[in-house]
Amino acid sequence: MIKRFLLILVLIFNLQSWTKADDISDFEIEGMSIGDSLLDYYSEEEIKIKKNDRNTFYYKDNKFVDVFFQINNKTYEWLQISIKPNDKKYLIHAVAGQIDYIGNIDKCYKDMDNIFLNIKKNFNPKKFIQNQKMKHDYDKSGNSLATYSKMKFDNGVINIECYDWSDQLPFTDKLLVSVMSTELRNFIDNEAYN
Repeated sequence: MIKRFLLILVLIFNLQSWTKADDISDFEIEGMSIGDSLLDYYSEEEIKIKKNDRNTFYYKDNKFVDVFFQINNKTYEWLQISIKPNDKKYLIHAVAGQIDYIGNIDKCYKDMDNIFLNIKKNFNPKKFIQNQKMKHDYDKSGNSLATYSKMKFDNGVINIECYDWSDQLPFTDKLLVSVMSTELRNFIDNEAYN
């Protein structure tokens, strides 16, 4: 409980140090942003191993792949990074920080609101929505819920999301703070789960 509170405080104080920004390339998670090469942070061998790991998630038609890295002594517990599987430059199309909320989804919602307000205060989104709830398309039973807040910019989006997964699925409830390219966002919204 104290660890989660401290993680959120660190995240909020880090956000407060930013000047008001109009471009998502100024938004970093653990030093990474969209358009960076994942090779600046991990070796090609580490990335290839992750791309073949059982926890790796390939989207429809293998257009994008999410690779996960567990991290220690950082704001987040996990990094989720989206790349194109055959891109030799390993350009980042999305980077997300994840904090697990096992058995405490209400705390996730509270933290989500605090983070959203802080980012909104420090960035100038073109458009935003807050606390939208929906059934997650991945779960065909309809028992998994996603609550999200989204800030749109000319070159992408910043999302703050809480996932309350069905007990029937092997996923952990989590908070996800992500920055995503327009290309990937359009793919997820229009193709990935159709």
